[in-house]
Amino acid sequence: MWARVSQSLDEHGVLTGAPRWKMINPARQRETMSQLLCQFCREPARTDEGILFLHSTKAGALDPSTSLRTTQPPFCREHARTAPEGCSHLAKHGVALLAQSAPLYGVVGTPYRYTVDRTIQAMAFDGDPVPYGHADLDWMVASQLVRTVRAFTVVNLEDL
Repeated sequence: MWARVSQSLDEHGVLTGAPRWKMINPARQRETMSQLLCQFCREPARTDEGILFLHSTKAGALDPSTSLRTTQPPFCREHARTAPEGCSHLAKHGVALLAQSAPLYGVVGTPYRYTVDRTIQAMAFDGDPVPYGHADLDWMVASQLVRTVRAFTVVNLEDL
């Protein structure tokens, strides 16, 4: 089940409005992540070289021999270059990753449980993504898709 939020649509049914970097609309996040579209313009983010993701290095240096999980949709080249201008966090801590593989992993959301008094109760959210196939998904209201970014190289946005 997916979280529902109000949204502004144009005459073609496309989400409108300026990006809110910290609070991406769940419907837009799901669409852009599932189809690997640029989170800004909704055009395909996959290129001949790979899929371009921006990632925060605030948690430490990245090791390209490992994989990482992200809820941030990819970018096209044009908008990857301008994204740090609109997001101070990316401007300070952002790095561009060109991934060869980024399969879907699971979701982030709010877990619920069915109680003995026959009510449904929201549980504390620990922030960890729940992988597809896990039993906890039956009682999860998802708000973001998660992808595993693999086989990536750190690239300079100016070189793209």
